[in-house]
Amino acid sequence: MKNLITTGILVLIIVAIIGVLIINSISKKKNVTEQILTNSVEELSALEKEAFNSQFEGFKGDISGTLVKSLVAKVIASNTIYPDRTLEITTAEPNECVSLVSGATNATYGTEFANSKTYTVTLIYGTSSVVEKISVEKKQ
Repeated sequence: MKNLITTGILVLIIVAIIGVLIINSISKKKNVTEQILTNSVEELSALEKEAFNSQFEGFKGDISGTLVKSLVAKVIASNTIYPDRTLEITTAEPNECVSLVSGATNATYGTEFANSKTYTVTLIYGTSSVVEKISVEKKQ
């Protein structure tokens, strides 16, 4: 009888140890899975930022008034699609530029950008590496 009780206790101890090992193994796999998911989300964020910025990066530098108008239209569309990431266009000459403030979905031109003029476009990035402002200046 004593041998049967001792054997039963040993079996319970072995089952408990196996259970602990299985739980630890599952826990480690869960942590690895969570880390993979976290990395994927961060990478997706980086890809989202790159996609968002890329729609404006083609306008950097010296461009024609026609392209500035296209840029303004793209900003208006972006502000509509991404209301949490609204852009602002600024200029040194208010009568030449767009009055487009953060959150605005329409633009008012003082005087139209002249198709024949050249403008310098500068993208200003925020702390999260996303374009936050766009500066447009008429080139002399």
